[in-house]
Amino acid sequence: MGIPILLAATATQWASPARLPYELGRAGFDVALVAPKEALVAQSRFVAAFTPLPDTATPRQWARLVAATVEARRPRLIVPCDDAALHLMMLFVESPPEDIDSMLRKELSALIVDSLGDPEHYRASIDKTLVPAAAEALGVRVPRHAVVSDLAAARAFAAANGYPVVLKRGFGTAGQAVEIVREDERLERAFAKLSSNAPTIEWSAPWDSGGLLIQARIPGRGLLRAVAAWRAPE
Repeated sequence: MGIPILLAATATQWASPARLPYELGRAGFDVALVAPKEALVAQSRFVAAFTPLPDTATPRQWARLVAATVEARRPRLIVPCDDAALHLMMLFVESPPEDIDSMLRKELSALIVDSLGDPEHYRASIDKTLVPAAAEALGVRVPRHAVVSDLAAARAFAAANGYPVVLKRGFGTAGQAVEIVREDERLERAFAKLSSNAPTIEWSAPWDSGGLLIQARIPGRGLLRAVAAWRAPE
């Protein structure tokens, strides 16, 4: 029997997580999964144990199902398969549900921290208004940017840096909560849209972001890279 590991998913359509059970099995892991019944990853024959997530599940119900799976399977790590699952794991550490047994609650919190790293950095890793400053602190080049709280500030940035600009809400996924603005006439509408309280994902992040990120747009083709990291080097 391999090393137990748990995959946690909330989305159904993503193809990338569906490849994980096979690769993890090849690497010597025994894969358990919590996910919607219709999720692509749930169709993998390399999943050893599957806990279906109801379509109407709340974050609290999700936490209870994950906690029960952790108690039964004792995984070494939990791997989130989508942004919402990642946010729910962070939320559990930030404010663990009181209706889960205290010992199991502590065990699951510790497992999430072991899987995701220091909670001090959770927000800066996903809040788009904080990512540029965090990247700059690590020596990573970023586009010219500012965090703006009103339309006048957004217009001032665009006037100083030129169009097009990219406007982003603090939290969002899959291209949501991002607007590319090519002219001043469209900036007001984009700002109003992203400043609304409408959620961009079914289960939002555990923080509220006060302001929008505005950036100079860098021309070129988009490029995605899949990267896995666990713990800092000794």
